[in-house]
Amino acid sequence: MITDKAVFGFDPHRKRMRLETIHPNTTLEDVLSNMNFTPVVPDELPVTAIPTAEHIRLIREEIDPERAYAGS
Repeated sequence: MITDKAVFGFDPHRKRMRLETIHPNTTLEDVLSNMNFTPVVPDELPVTAIPTAEHIRLIREEIDPERAYAGS
């Protein structure tokens, strides 16, 4: 799951959401304070990679050309 603060996955062994990466300029405290549960948090939490120009093009032109999800 991708949010405006982080990327989450699922830990199959613990059967819980797992924090995979945190977006640049976001703190772990900010992510957790906006949640109603505590996900699995790895000891070393990577920062989400900034999208490339090609990623942005794909989102805007191929995946969501009507801007239903990505906004304006």
